[in-house]
Amino acid sequence: MKPVQTIDRPTVLDFVDVWELSNRLAHALLVSTEVEKYVTARAQLDIDDRAMRWQRTLQDAQMLYEEAQRFGHFHPNYHEALSRVDDIVRQGDCIDAVSAWKHAEQTLADLLYDVGRTIAGAVSPSIKVPYDGLDAASCGTGGCSSGGCGGSCGCG
Repeated sequence: MKPVQTIDRPTVLDFVDVWELSNRLAHALLVSTEVEKYVTARAQLDIDDRAMRWQRTLQDAQMLYEEAQRFGHFHPNYHEALSRVDDIVRQGDCIDAVSAWKHAEQTLADLLYDVGRTIAGAVSPSIKVPYDGLDAASCGTGGCSSGGCGGSCGCG
């Protein structure tokens, strides 16, 4: 793969340059180790009997939870349904295929977040890039919408 081309701020790009650079970036992401590991882990998840049973159990529990969630805390089984989903999600961590897939998914999400932050930062330092799984290392660095730990994003 060619080295990454950097662009100085005063450089003006035409549409073709942006298109070419974005295609190169997309190709680099598609052939990355992170994507390869994710695709492999996802394929393994789809053929692992234990993982497939776990997925069906989780889907059934989520359907019950969604039904209870329509009424919120006032539904008689709301807390029970929520607790059941949480328990089943935790049980998935004990299944090798599920655990590997979750790890590969998080690693890929981190890569895509970093790419998004890099692009956004190149346009303007004030652009915020949303991310579901902020870790403590990114708190206070402008990575979350609250600008730091303890905000409504839950990163603190």
